[in-house]
Amino acid sequence: MRGAMQRTISVIGKYVQVDDLVAVGGNESRVVALRELPGLRKRLVFDDGSVLVIRERTTLEVTRGFSLLARVRRWRRAGGPGTVVGAHG
Repeated sequence: MRGAMQRTISVIGKYVQVDDLVAVGGNESRVVALRELPGLRKRLVFDDGSVLVIRERTTLEVTRGFSLLARVRRWRRAGGPGTVVGAHG
């Protein structure tokens, strides 16, 4: 992905996303599918076919790609410098 960088972050199970790289037992695998389960749980399916069921509050270290352009757009929408809030154009 052009203009993207990867960063390792801590997230709780509620915020795990498809394409995140998750290290489980020392092996890093990419999440290819997610499914919400009863009892505030999530079922993660990895690219190697393995499955992991986690609770919504389980903390995981994930490596995730970030688009620099998308971050700038979000920042501007949130009122970064150069943005005029409340103006009618």
